Amino acid sequence: MMRDSSWVPSGVDVTKANAARVYDYLLGGRHNFPADRWAGEQAVDEMPDVRSLVAARRQFQQRAVRFLLSAGIRQFIDLGSGLPTAGHVHEVVQGVDTRARVVYVEADPVAAAHGAALLEGIAGAAMIHADLRDVRAVLAAARLRTIDSNQPVALLMVAVLNLLSDVDDPARVVDRYYDALPSGSYLVLSHPVRPDLVQPPREAGAAAVSLAGIGQRSQDDIAALLTDWKPMEPGLVQIELWRPEANVPLAPVAEVGGVARKA
Repeated sequence: MMRDSSWVPSGVDVTKANAARVYDYLLGGRHNFPADRWAGEQAVDEMPDVRSLVAARRQFQQRAVRFLLSAGIRQFIDLGSGLPTAGHVHEVVQGVDTRARVVYVEADPVAAAHGAALLEGIAGAAMIHADLRDVRAVLAAARLRTIDSNQPVALLMVAVLNLLSDVDDPARVVDRYYDALPSGSYLVLSHPVRPDLVQPPREAGAAAVSLAGIGQRSQDDIAALLTDWKPMEPGLVQIELWRPEANVPLAPVAEVGGVARKA
């Protein structure tokens, strides 16, 4: 339970569940309220393995970030980030290099406002309110928040493209980022593959829809999103199998992910 309310912007109604705070709750975080916890339990009822899924996503993201740090990357843009809590990117990055920079991008105005408040006073980390589909606006705002467009960047798309329908043309979105980023940049991507996780139950609430997504895609469909990127070993695999760490229990989940580089 979160008792410090300094991160809650004026005008935000915490009696209404917010998907980003629900996600924080499912990760075992402290930045949530009773309405979020109730919605989280509803999501668990609808998708019993959702806690394992969100934990596996966060662990995959952390491993990918550490891999990229070892490759010399010091700039990170996290698209569809949710709240910057519960072991998020800046905590991993700045544990290795306090000079590294992280920009979180969130379309939900409530989550973005929460994030900005949470990151206040943390050098090298910032939150911007933008839609990941607006590539030009995202990258322009990121440059204003200290991202150097001439240096390689790690772009994170962890469980966000499943929130885009085919009408949004996610492949085109990925291609536009590829074209805009400098050589030596990386993409971290994950996407659910099993229909009962990709498409929530018919009566699912807003939190479950946000967690599960709306786009049903096969592993081949997901691999096609990486056409121009060069996958790093072991390629696109179940996220718990992507460079697993020794002595860490693995919970199998129906989501694939990988890291790829722009030559």
